Amino acid sequence: MNVVLVHLGNMKNIVYLLLLVGIFSCSSGNVFKGEFRTIERVEPIEVECERLKCEADGAVTGFVADSLYIFYTPMHPDYHLAIGRCEDMTSIARIAHVGRGPNEFTMISPSERIIRDDNGVYIWLHDLDKEQMVKVNLSQSCKQGYIATDSTISLSELSRSGEEMFKGSMVEFSPLNDSLAVVQTYQQEGWQNRFLYDYQNRKVAYDYTTLFEKIERVDLNGMGIYVKPSGDKVLMNPAVFNQLNICDIDGANPFSISYRKTPLTVAELSVLSGEELMQKMASESSICGVAMTDKAIVVNYLDRRAGKSELHIFDWEGELKHILQPDCVMRNISIDDEARIYGFVNDELVARINASEYLN
Repeated sequence: MNVVLVHLGNMKNIVYLLLLVGIFSCSSGNVFKGEFRTIERVEPIEVECERLKCEADGAVTGFVADSLYIFYTPMHPDYHLAIGRCEDMTSIARIAHVGRGPNEFTMISPSERIIRDDNGVYIWLHDLDKEQMVKVNLSQSCKQGYIATDSTISLSELSRSGEEMFKGSMVEFSPLNDSLAVVQTYQQEGWQNRFLYDYQNRKVAYDYTTLFEKIERVDLNGMGIYVKPSGDKVLMNPAVFNQLNICDIDGANPFSISYRKTPLTVAELSVLSGEELMQKMASESSICGVAMTDKAIVVNYLDRRAGKSELHIFDWEGELKHILQPDCVMRNISIDDEARIYGFVNDELVARINASEYLN
């Protein structure tokens, strides 16, 4: 680095100038405010999938919930969720029926985070029509044949609260436990708030927005946020930046991992039109799902041109451990308690891999 010093009158000003030059010349350009680490690929391992036939008309995705497999069926005219047994995908129940009556829903979005207690297995549903989160006892719902509601959170009440973070459109409200939730909201200006919210005490526990460069273009803002099952770490994958961002639940110790040598910058992507951006994303392997345990992160990279999936397995320090190449294309992935990876293929097929030697 070449530095030209100008006489500024005293040593304090010279030191200040050197610091500024160092900061601006050494900046990584990373959209995420953490260390940028380049990953080197490891030799892929070809694995054979067990194919489980299912009957889930209208399903667009699915995930594991304890010993159950939940199919999200927004294309079905009568119900939103179909439930099968993980072991063989035998159908158990059809719940969250379409309608406006008791225990009926016009439009929902299920959270894939599972809650367990002595009374059963639970998931949260986002009821978009009534603007509320509904905690559902799956065990009881399967017995009854309709939604067994445990509790609700009013999102419309939060939106009317006047809190700055809740202005704009709610993108995600994902409860982690009985007090904390991960929240994403879009603002009218195009940028996005991401924060950890204490919904019992009505306060922001941590604002993840501060970890990112501000982006005022909507199609550069999309992001998935995933919380480690133990609740102490967060993984964030921006849709267009081709990297994974990891930090502690309170934002400490942030870093990024990517197969790129240098990070994609906001400036590089901002010059692309919407169509050019879509073409760029279609020409590269993209993340099509993330699943995790307390020991491992599994990222499903989908190569749409080749029609192949690769499962990249990392530890929570960002080190790549394995790359698995399944013999079928997986979409949404999830993991059961026996370290088996499930991949939704379509509404007639789920693929499964015994991955205990790779995940433990």
